[in-house]
Amino acid sequence: MRRKTFQYLYDFGDAWEYSVKIERVSPTSLHLTYPLILDAVGMGPPEDCGGP
Repeated sequence: MRRKTFQYLYDFGDAWEYSVKIERVSPTSLHLTYPLILDAVGMGPPEDCGGP
């Protein structure tokens, strides 16, 4: 069984943590840019704004 969620740590100096849920794995398309985000909750922090 594969994991369907994982934690992502962005910008190690500021320690912003995200929880990512994999909805499905599909064949790639030459017309899309990856990774493809289907939905998000809340806004990400501005670049270099400091830690929480």
